[in-house]
Amino acid sequence: MEHRVRGVTEGESQRLLAQLVELHALVPGLFRDHPQPMVLYDLEGLIVIGNKAAIRLLGHPPGTLIGTHFAAHLAPGCVPEASKMRTLALAGNSTEFDAVFVHADGHPVSVSTTIAPARLGEQIVGVYGIVREVRREREVAAAVEQADRFRALYLIAASSGRTPQQ
Repeated sequence: MEHRVRGVTEGESQRLLAQLVELHALVPGLFRDHPQPMVLYDLEGLIVIGNKAAIRLLGHPPGTLIGTHFAAHLAPGCVPEASKMRTLALAGNSTEFDAVFVHADGHPVSVSTTIAPARLGEQIVGVYGIVREVRREREVAAAVEQADRFRALYLIAASSGRTPQQ
């Protein structure tokens, strides 16, 4: 799979990306073994490297994610927003947004995504994607919201003199 860095020769592009991948090998605890899914995309949106957590999140066998486009792993409705955020990262900005990935078995995975430029020196050579699964957080928030509604109903009933039967 051919990855490119804009504004430099093809040889220089390959050297920069190889250098960035090598840097990841030097700090494996920060990337490879990090508990949050992390992926490095090239400038075209193809996966260059992903950690174990990303492989688990997406459910693909190790090695099969490399070279695939980010849009291939997103729910179709999320692709326009993700493309917009990727463009912001390529312009040097970090940003966050919510998205839905599609697991290899087809089930949706709701995530909060941080997108940031991947730099070597001042040169942007790709985009980092760091995600956090938010299903559990949303379930807890929904349970808290439901408990608040029950509490409000109880308070209304109690203030009118009607309380639930014991």
